Amino acid sequence: MKKYLIEHSISFLQLIMDSTKDNIFGFLAVSKLALAVTPFVFIFEKVSKWGIDNQDYILIVVGAILIDWIFGTIKHLFFTHTFTWKKNAIGLTTKIALAVAGGFLFEGLNFLVKDSDFVVTSTKIVTRIIILMYPGISAFENIYIVSGEKFPPKAWMERLKKWNESLNPKDLIDEDKQERD
Repeated sequence: MKKYLIEHSISFLQLIMDSTKDNIFGFLAVSKLALAVTPFVFIFEKVSKWGIDNQDYILIVVGAILIDWIFGTIKHLFFTHTFTWKKNAIGLTTKIALAVAGGFLFEGLNFLVKDSDFVVTSTKIVTRIIILMYPGISAFENIYIVSGEKFPPKAWMERLKKWNESLNPKDLIDEDKQERD
């Protein structure tokens, strides 16, 4: 990979140098350079705009991943005694990669249904909750173990587990209370 990047950097520099020779070579060299760079600039611009528009959502998901990582590290170091730097790095990288990949796919789904306000609102809420809850449930489980199963309450943990298996929002509310009302 390093060799590939060096070779392409040198070829880009060669194109820039060729652009100063004369008008025709210069035009061709600059055109090649622009053609090679434009897709990356386009993608970066789109991702940057989406990131600015959704910075709160990104911050919350990154925060959930960070909380999960911190309490997961504590759990594996002091409670399960299964901590290794390699597994820690793999786990963190995997969680970030899956959250980004899932987020990309779900945001793509939201884009595809953008013409229907009701559908896009519903899918955006559900898919963003799913992305947040991926590291969130793991963070809650780690906090639960680190706190000696005192926080969050056991009932909350059971509801999260049930919701995680069914994705039914009713699993998060007290059905006994609804029946009494």
